[in-house]
Amino acid sequence: MVFKPLKYIAHNSLSFTSIFYRCKSMKEFKQAHAQLIIKGLPHPPSSLRPIISFSALHPSGDIAYALLIIFRTSTPPTAFLFNTVIRGLARTRHSDSPRNSVLVFYRMVEFDLAPNHFTFTFLFQACANSMAFNLGQQFHCMVIKKSWVIDGFIRNSIIQFYSVCRKLGDAQRVFDESGELDVVSWNSLINGYVKNGDISEALGMFGKMPERNVASWNCLIGGLVRFDRLDDAHRFFVNMPERNLVSWVVMIAGYAQNGMPMEALALFREMQLLDQEPNAAILVSVLSACSQLGALDHGKWVYSYIIKTL
Repeated sequence: MVFKPLKYIAHNSLSFTSIFYRCKSMKEFKQAHAQLIIKGLPHPPSSLRPIISFSALHPSGDIAYALLIIFRTSTPPTAFLFNTVIRGLARTRHSDSPRNSVLVFYRMVEFDLAPNHFTFTFLFQACANSMAFNLGQQFHCMVIKKSWVIDGFIRNSIIQFYSVCRKLGDAQRVFDESGELDVVSWNSLINGYVKNGDISEALGMFGKMPERNVASWNCLIGGLVRFDRLDDAHRFFVNMPERNLVSWVVMIAGYAQNGMPMEALALFREMQLLDQEPNAAILVSVLSACSQLGALDHGKWVYSYIIKTL
């Protein structure tokens, strides 16, 4: 994309925001941004949204550039833009993400912008992804001390944070002290017990759930498969009110990886009868099952199926 001189652009009444919305890569964003800076033109708050969103969240973005804008701009950013950068930092999973998230948070405070539930949700995600337990605990204390309202978003992110950091007692306490719980709250705690090896506690929590969604079932089935309880996993699989592709992946892969190729192929055939489209993970598991059985014909069919769908 080649940018026309800003004088021409201004003559054609194109806003700076529209210039950024035309950009499709970091190179183009930086070129447009450089033109604005060289001309000494102010950045309206609205013009920062597309460049910060792309830099922080797009797979080909540049989180360092988003940080540069946030810390160098003279234009007061909005709470949305600060939250976007913290969200991007949480996604990067770098060891310095929590520290940078704190810097962005305090920069936000400097502009007298009140943090909201999105702010803390992304902060707890950044701490969880980097296993920054002490920092996340400090944020939890801050939320309580400042009497910020702990809504469903913040509560669930706190439960997930403690679960990821293997602090199930803290996660359970937050869960128990919550007046209102939703299915995400239950799933977060069950997932924590599963990932920390306490499948019995996960089963107990699952049995108490007032309502479940497909993620609830998949989480528990995945835990049972992980601990070689394939019969129990299949029993829950059969009783699922509805299944998605993840449900089939977990069970078929579980059978194939645990030396039960006949069961894996039988489940794959059932999937075909229900007109369910397999994905790459399922096909790899089916090929593994064929290999274990020496089922050359089945293996050739799966291979030809893969070639056709490429």
